[in-house]
Amino acid sequence: MAQSNPPLDSQHTKGRFSNKVCIITGGASGIGRATVNRFVNDGASVAAFDVNEAAGKHLQDELTAAGYNVKFYKVNVADKEQCVQAVKNVAEEHGGKINYLVNNAGIGAPCKGKFGTESSNPRGSDYIASVTREYSPSTLP
Repeated sequence: MAQSNPPLDSQHTKGRFSNKVCIITGGASGIGRATVNRFVNDGASVAAFDVNEAAGKHLQDELTAAGYNVKFYKVNVADKEQCVQAVKNVAEEHGGKINYLVNNAGIGAPCKGKFGTESSNPRGSDYIASVTREYSPSTLP
């Protein structure tokens, strides 16, 4: 017997993330933007982290005008201090909790030479995950 899956159309899933907070890295374009759209449609408050400020502000303006709760944060996830500060800001704005993290931002591996520098940090996604974990409802008192 074939497995029956519920439909994932936007009307069926609307509201399933009500009163939930989600951080989506790389949220200003591509798969990240589509993920932001899906989470806000389903009721979540979304914090979109990205380095592309123009695209991020456009995303925020477009979705807030449509009545969704989304805020853009310019964050380079390869920078630990930016990650820590941005996650703290999101947690403070949402009563100290973050329910979901979609770690979508792409970070290139370190390389030397014409197109890269030794300071590239491929472990940036680890920063955002470790900081966000502090605000997960499962770790709050």
